[in-house]
Amino acid sequence: MEPMTPSTPAHEPKIVTHYDPPPVPWRSFDWCAYDDRTHDMDTPCGYGATEAEAIEDLMEQLDD
Repeated sequence: MEPMTPSTPAHEPKIVTHYDPPPVPWRSFDWCAYDDRTHDMDTPCGYGATEAEAIEDLMEQLDD
């Protein structure tokens, strides 16, 4: 695990994105974003056609 730095406080998510387009014609699940500090089977993942959309979707879920 990497050490905390002033730019990444413990209460802020460490967002990781991944591009893995499924073999379907729609693009809304091409990108996935998740919080690397809390990622497991029960934590939210954001999805989107772009990296920015996936991050926005994740942040909306974390705010709920």
